[in-house]
Amino acid sequence: MAAVRRQAAAKRGGGGAAGKSAWLAADGSKRWGEKFFLLYTPFWLTLCLGGVVPFKLYESFTELEYLVVGLVSTVPAFVIPLLIVGKADSIRSLKDRYWVKANVWIIIFSYVGNYFWTHYFFTVLGASYTFPSWRMNNVRSSHRDGWVEKFH
Repeated sequence: MAAVRRQAAAKRGGGGAAGKSAWLAADGSKRWGEKFFLLYTPFWLTLCLGGVVPFKLYESFTELEYLVVGLVSTVPAFVIPLLIVGKADSIRSLKDRYWVKANVWIIIFSYVGNYFWTHYFFTVLGASYTFPSWRMNNVRSSHRDGWVEKFH
């Protein structure tokens, strides 16, 4: 099945960078965004799973420190693509760039998840949360907003 898709993409002239990649998008903006997120992911993974978790730093974190870790792992996903513009994105408006659309989707998904779904998780299912956190909709939330970057 994958071979059929690669052949069809090659005939169309798509299939990634100059038709040579079955993994990356044919669209230049999307391909640049995919490469960026693939290269950026090890940064926040190392921060969270290579620093915070193994050294148990979270045990002494306050609400502010959780927020800072979330922001440190999230803000570069917005700032770096603004500073390092891909070739395909240089001719596109900001709203038409793939990385902008991907980040806006994550913001919407994060808000809905943090505001509605966690309320269900804690209220209906009776879960408890022991980390210090600010509250939104009577559910502990704010420090997790930055952790959603994991889903890119």
